Amino acid sequence: DNKKFIGQLIFYFQDCPAIQSKIKNLEYSKKSLENLFNYYYKNTNSKVAFQKKTEKNKIEVGVLAGVALSTLKFNQINFSTVLQNSNFNYSTNFTTGLLLDFILPRNNNKLSIYNELIYTSYNISGSYNNSTTANGSTNTYTTFGYSYLKLFNMIRYKYPVGKSFIFVNAGITSGLNIGGSNSQRQETIIYNTSSALEYNAIIEVRNVEQGYALGLGTKFDNCTFELRYERGTGLTNPQEIKSISNRFYFIFGVRF
Repeated sequence: DNKKFIGQLIFYFQDCPAIQSKIKNLEYSKKSLENLFNYYYKNTNSKVAFQKKTEKNKIEVGVLAGVALSTLKFNQINFSTVLQNSNFNYSTNFTTGLLLDFILPRNNNKLSIYNELIYTSYNISGSYNNSTTANGSTNTYTTFGYSYLKLFNMIRYKYPVGKSFIFVNAGITSGLNIGGSNSQRQETIIYNTSSALEYNAIIEVRNVEQGYALGLGTKFDNCTFELRYERGTGLTNPQEIKSISNRFYFIFGVRF
């Protein structure tokens, strides 16, 4: 450790013998130095000409609501091409939640640790044409419907523009699967005779979905609007069937 500051303090406070013993074992930290100066002023009956207030983290809480557009993609599937080649639609669903923003001091409060707990869901369907011949056709229809509690932990940077702010944020997500189901229906039509088989599209569903998120938005007074993209690990165990979830959020937030 560089201890030169101790010698400087001994010389600076030489008119206060009572403080010398406190200087020798002093730690080089903001709090310990503040305490030392306050002790000096108290024992010498001196007045503090200026003392900057200690900057503290600011905490903001609020609620949010919006719309989530979700879809699924599957690849690297062994022994099956149905999920991999199915055309899954985007599911549009309502989303809502709570926000907690830890605004860091300095830099005009531009940087913060932004957190959300939201509820979101989707109901996604897709189809695949197994075969089509002169005698008939076989098609497979797949549906996934699940709900999640999602935690977003992100770093946010905001920049002032007039009376408002624009901001960007990036971070990680964790989603707890709180319920849902999936199914597949294979329909075969031969010479105007139809038959159908129904079964689960995926037997083992991932309980926790992880991913990352990127967002861009604007803030005016206590209101925010954000466009966010999230990419997650989907529903499946990657060792068997690799899946990817893609979500686009349009979120409106209000802070108290």
